[in-house]
Amino acid sequence: MSASIENNLPGIVAECGGSCACATCHVYLSPEYGDIFAEPTEEEVDLIEYLEGSTGESRLSCQLIVGDADREIHVRVADSR
Repeated sequence: MSASIENNLPGIVAECGGSCACATCHVYLSPEYGDIFAEPTEEEVDLIEYLEGSTGESRLSCQLIVGDADREIHVRVADSR
């Protein structure tokens, strides 16, 4: 989420500043990257459940903390309309 905001990526609003409270940083994360990130918390799952267009690949980008991944990670930004 932070990298998206810093680079003016359209579609990532991040109204709550990354506190997992607003779900305005909704992205789709391909399962191939699942091993890089922690499983979603119950709080994240609850927020995603109420998003229009959420799928099994939905995540909140504020909760995708990039560590020492040595490969590119691609996400698709959810339609914010």
